Amino acid sequence: MARINRLVKKLRLAGIVSYDEANRYLEERYLAEHNGRYARPAMEAADYHQRRPTARQLDEVFWLEEERVVSEDWVVRYKNRLLQLERQSQHWAPSRSRVLIRENAAGQIQIRYREQSLPFRESARASTEKSEGRGVAPSPAPPSPNPKPSPAPAHHPWKKYRYQQIKTPAHSSAW
Repeated sequence: MARINRLVKKLRLAGIVSYDEANRYLEERYLAEHNGRYARPAMEAADYHQRRPTARQLDEVFWLEEERVVSEDWVVRYKNRLLQLERQSQHWAPSRSRVLIRENAAGQIQIRYREQSLPFRESARASTEKSEGRGVAPSPAPPSPNPKPSPAPAHHPWKKYRYQQIKTPAHSSAW
């Protein structure tokens, strides 16, 4: 931050007021002076830069990942979607286990369990509209077994006694 402040001050002292003049000043004077002051030679001549990753390597890295729990019927919920896992064998069932949902920028989804990709298909959501023959809406939930008592009214004797204690003078000792 301090270097930027110095640059702004130097631009003001040089009378520079436009972007073009500032860019010309940076190229002609400031960068040479700055590099001469702060640049240091490398300790070793070896170049440790790596090659640029390929598009496939970048696609493998840039995924959004979220952890989800597999339901009893092998369904994973993700972004308001139902993803039905397909069975791989009769005995292998990851129900109630955690899986990793990965989504890339193109919108492709991948489900991973123990470093292996699981096959799945998107399941259609159930309709929320009433259909004929379904019957009426479900009944409301039953009342809780231990209802909370309602507070006593203001004219109740207990509250009356409490208000009398509060109104007593501070100099009288009740103890």
